[in-house]
Amino acid sequence: MGFFDFLKPKKNEALEAANAMLKQVFPNGELDYKAGTNEILEILNHKVSVDVARNIFVKSTMICRIVSSKNDENSKFDVDRLRVHLSGYCIEHFNEDQIQKLHGYQVSLLAASLFGVSPKEVRRTSSGYAW
Repeated sequence: MGFFDFLKPKKNEALEAANAMLKQVFPNGELDYKAGTNEILEILNHKVSVDVARNIFVKSTMICRIVSSKNDENSKFDVDRLRVHLSGYCIEHFNEDQIQKLHGYQVSLLAASLFGVSPKEVRRTSSGYAW
């Protein structure tokens, strides 16, 4: 240990883990964020700002992945779990149909990820989503 080691910035392990998870969920970075943000804008009929839509996209995607990764029968990402999540910061932007649409989108993103498909590659179809 050197004399001036105290001047080096300390690594924040939690921040590093969060950044690694973001990179895993959004491997194409800004392209994935933009695609997801645009889908949230569509679901909400463009009634929120791009920043709000991006925030909703990133947070709802991360909660979907975290909940779905647990090996607990009581942990599932259903519409009720999504509603609870949204109630913490943005439920006022959604009606029931839009919550259902967001859930469908998030479940599609999760399924696509199991095949190595990123959010930028998931597109809306007449019957749901495809990749």
